Amino acid sequence: MPSPSRRADDELSRPFPGAGGPMSPRPRRRLFHRHPLPRDLSHAMLLAMLALVALWLQGCAQTKPLAPPPPPWPLDDAAPVYEVEPPLPPTAAGAGLSAGLGGELAPPAPSTERLLALALQEWELWGRGRWDAATQLTERRVDTPRRQEAEPYLHARVLLYWIGVKGPDYPLQRTRFDDGSLKPWSAIFISWLMRNAGFGDRQFEASELHWHYIRAALEGNRPGLEARDAAVTPPRPGDLICAPRDAQPDAPTGFAQWSALPRALRGRIWTWHCDLVVQVDGAELGAIGGNVSESVSWTRAPLDAGGLLIPTPDRAWTVLLRQKGVPP
Repeated sequence: MPSPSRRADDELSRPFPGAGGPMSPRPRRRLFHRHPLPRDLSHAMLLAMLALVALWLQGCAQTKPLAPPPPPWPLDDAAPVYEVEPPLPPTAAGAGLSAGLGGELAPPAPSTERLLALALQEWELWGRGRWDAATQLTERRVDTPRRQEAEPYLHARVLLYWIGVKGPDYPLQRTRFDDGSLKPWSAIFISWLMRNAGFGDRQFEASELHWHYIRAALEGNRPGLEARDAAVTPPRPGDLICAPRDAQPDAPTGFAQWSALPRALRGRIWTWHCDLVVQVDGAELGAIGGNVSESVSWTRAPLDAGGLLIPTPDRAWTVLLRQKGVPP
């Protein structure tokens, strides 16, 4: 016997006489009836839906507010006040770019001033740390975090020194050891300072080894720097003060022996360190160098009563490099 549901389906599909002919299929019954909504209600619902869509799109377009950036001045200082300067006078018609744009004159600074400005700029960037040559202790400002070469943006700064000296095509893998640590870069830093202060190839032998430009000064074959005995020459700002490192059994001792070094031995790799003197003040001087405590640091070096460098265990100052033409 057919089930009730099957009988219902048969009943609905059984042919019946109608408008379509004597055997037209019986129409299925509607399970529900759809009544048209009033026109006013349909219009209101459409407007409501459009309003919801507009609100949703507005929410998508809005971004979460960002946290306000920290002020560029210390919190205990008053905010800086700006004033509007009058505009510069226009350049005369037909003068051309060679006549200038009407700005303030910028005469070229002497090379010593450029050197000092560059060194102080980099020292500021690296956090103004200091190293005492007498005690061999590193000092840092309490209000400034210690900054070292391992920090990403300072690591990139060291690479900038290398590229600035060696050129943009220099392989960066040659600036670091296999484990990823940076190779010594103190000579590259000094070379970068000299290059950017205007000392070209004829004046200064830029290198990753201090000995290369010390040797050039000892031989006197370049017009940029001359070598002097650090034991008898009072240093002044703009000088490079140099000390041998990692003493070797057959290494010379003293300026006279280094000056008389046989040519066959001058081709060897002798390890040195040099800093740029930026300040001379009574019983000590300040000199800025790279790769000191893994940073650009201010070295405090003691002076005797005559203003001469006092050698220390880690800095046996031997050679002083000074620009040629500067009075003694």
